[in-house]
Amino acid sequence: MKSYFLRRFLLIPPTLLGITFFVFAITRFVPGGPMDRMLQQAAGSADGGGAKKSSNKAGGGLSEEQMEELEEQYGLDKPMPVAYLRWLGVAPREVRISKGEFGEVGDGIIGGGGEDPDNTATLVLRGDGRLVEVKKKGDEIISAKYRADGKDIANDGWKLRFESEDDRQERFRRRSQKDAEVPAYSPRVVAFRTSFSGLLQGDLGRSTVYNDSVWEMILARVPVALYFGLLTAFITYAVCLPLGVLKALKHRTFIDSASSILIFIGYSIPGFALGAILLVHLGARMNLFPLFGLTSPDFAEMAPWDQVKDLAHHTVLPLLCYLVGSFAMLTMLTKNNLMDQLSADYVRTAVA
Repeated sequence: MKSYFLRRFLLIPPTLLGITFFVFAITRFVPGGPMDRMLQQAAGSADGGGAKKSSNKAGGGLSEEQMEELEEQYGLDKPMPVAYLRWLGVAPREVRISKGEFGEVGDGIIGGGGEDPDNTATLVLRGDGRLVEVKKKGDEIISAKYRADGKDIANDGWKLRFESEDDRQERFRRRSQKDAEVPAYSPRVVAFRTSFSGLLQGDLGRSTVYNDSVWEMILARVPVALYFGLLTAFITYAVCLPLGVLKALKHRTFIDSASSILIFIGYSIPGFALGAILLVHLGARMNLFPLFGLTSPDFAEMAPWDQVKDLAHHTVLPLLCYLVGSFAMLTMLTKNNLMDQLSADYVRTAVA
């Protein structure tokens, strides 16, 4: 028995990793992800405002810089195994990414001092304010000076990565259509810091719809899920076990046939469809039940008994949607198992 439970517990980690990797791969390759959603929103806002698409727009009303930031935010700029390991929290993420192109002279930041501008770049570190003067030779970074208030300082954990013109063009091809014209790019340096933040660290990111922490949203909804889960389990077992026993004892009678028709009709109705019907007819048209929320706005000011009635009033419709599909399986399982036992030899002998 101990070895059985030990094997079962050892199967949990690989099963969890396999399922999460499979789901992660699906969400990465199927259309309709966060990138597509934001592109549609940007395109809709641009069309609604009557704005013309400028030459520096990568598509959908988003600039090239915004597209790259979205890719980096959701890990789409990295291979899928690397992005998955970062989501798990076992590989470091690149944060506070800052970029600067070689040979881009402007605003009194780059160039001067007799340096070759094509091999020199200066960028401002995001969230830091300090400057980084980077020099390259060929496709390699040979030196980097970190400065603040005109003084040289330590790098303080910042890392640098060189991106060639081919690297940037390949990144453009991955996110664009096949017939899109690939623009010309300049080599650039990318500065970033690393941190471990993923599933193992309790960081699930932020919702693309509500812009709130996913972990906080889950914790906020756990009490409601537990409330309906426990209530559904209690009512299901309280009703289905006696009903299954009754159906087994009254096999092939009117009670058995009528109850089977009712529970299978409920089993065939999707919960979301039933919820929409109940909200429209019992909520909006007949005004018998509330349309949203678990309690009324003045719930805290009610007396204890009034609070119980208000909670029950808000619970009826969603609870029906939970229960309607769970009756059939447990009822028929109870009935069939009981009929198997009633036809067993030891029961027939005991009855005789």
